[in-house]
Amino acid sequence: TQLCLERRDLTGACRHAARALEVAEEHDPERYLPLIRAHLARALAPSRPDGARALLRAVKEVLAFAPVPRRAQTQMVAAWAYHALGEDKDAREQAEIVLANSSSRGYRLLKLEALSLLCQVGDPAERDAHRDAGRALAREFIASLSPELRRSFGRRPFLKNLEKKR
Repeated sequence: TQLCLERRDLTGACRHAARALEVAEEHDPERYLPLIRAHLARALAPSRPDGARALLRAVKEVLAFAPVPRRAQTQMVAAWAYHALGEDKDAREQAEIVLANSSSRGYRLLKLEALSLLCQVGDPAERDAHRDAGRALAREFIASLSPELRRSFGRRPFLKNLEKKR
């Protein structure tokens, strides 16, 4: 689902998320269900915003019961879904929570993704600071990766948000 979302294949993302929901509703020891619902909400946002909002409400109801790493992942995907719905206040709120929690827990990739989204939806006065912090963190990632992983990492769509806005 996530790969389809990154490639902007919303139909494929919906198909994969629907299948994942079927599986997770029967057996979900790792508690992926809220994360899957958030991914589906993100995929549905452009074409079925009411369905996406309903999924996000369902996610919000159970999020407090999710284990911390899964909660942070889910909040990040929910932030992107809110952004896709044009609800940037909610997107910013979720991204700021992810940023705070990922910073204190060492979830560097989630921190980078939160900084990336905050470059778009964050407080305008703080966007340059988020961009600078995101660029520095991206450089740290790249320095620790092999050449083939560097290319793959560099293709992550959210990294484009770290480019200087003109």
